[in-house]
Amino acid sequence: MNYTDIEPEPIVATEPELAELALLSQLLNGPSNGSRPQLPRLVSPEGEEIELPESMFSLLRQAAHQLIKGNGVIISTFHQPLTIREAAALLGTRWQYVVQLIEDGEIRFVDTGYDRRIEFDDVMAHKQKLSELHRRGIQELAQISQEFDLYSMDVPQSDKATNKPAK
Repeated sequence: MNYTDIEPEPIVATEPELAELALLSQLLNGPSNGSRPQLPRLVSPEGEEIELPESMFSLLRQAAHQLIKGNGVIISTFHQPLTIREAAALLGTRWQYVVQLIEDGEIRFVDTGYDRRIEFDDVMAHKQKLSELHRRGIQELAQISQEFDLYSMDVPQSDKATNKPAK
């Protein structure tokens, strides 16, 4: 069987595998002293060694983490460059929003004549930008709440029976 014959199938860890997965996760996450873990090496039965590429290392870390939590894992593929719908799925939004981002010049695209395609790195850069904006917004709300002492305000409780605000 060659690599083109492999179909993605859902993977769920069995109970006996959980201890081994926990150990694998520890090895993949490396020391907790803040340094980046060294990439592990894969050894074939014949003793041939290869360092795992960064992309495979990241995939293994994510899969091990999800399996330990009891979640199932399936690998989902996408084309590069991405279709508008694939970009929307990665951003967790509707395809119409991605079209608007393209039209507003927020995300670059390539016109293939039939449709528009977007580079993966451009989608991920936009996702990072949105995450940063959300993080800043939350920090700003927390700062405003502290400045106006909103954390210590008495909030009227509702009447449990009628669900109406207390008077």
